[in-house]
Amino acid sequence: MRLRDIFKKVITGISETFKERSAELIKLELRELENAFTLLIISPLIGLPGPSTITSLRLLPYIERELAQSLNISRRLDDMLAEMLGYLDIT
Repeated sequence: MRLRDIFKKVITGISETFKERSAELIKLELRELENAFTLLIISPLIGLPGPSTITSLRLLPYIERELAQSLNISRRLDDMLAEMLGYLDIT
C-alpha cells in the first residue's frame, strides 16, 4: 500500500469519528433544550415566573413527550456534566 492510501484512510477514520461525536453532542444538546423548554412552559404551574398560564396550558399537549422525558430524567438524577464529559472522553 502506498503512503498516500494509508494517509487517506487515517484522515477518513478521523473524519468519521468527529462526525459521530458531533452528532452525539447535538442529540445531547437537543435533549437539554427540550428540558429547558418544558421547564419554561410548566414554570407558571409550579409558581415560577414564565409565560402566562393560558399560554402554558395551550402548549402542554405539544410537550407531552418532553414531559415524559423530564420525569424519566428526574427519576435517574444523572449528572449532566459527567455525561457530557463522558461523550468527550475526558476523565
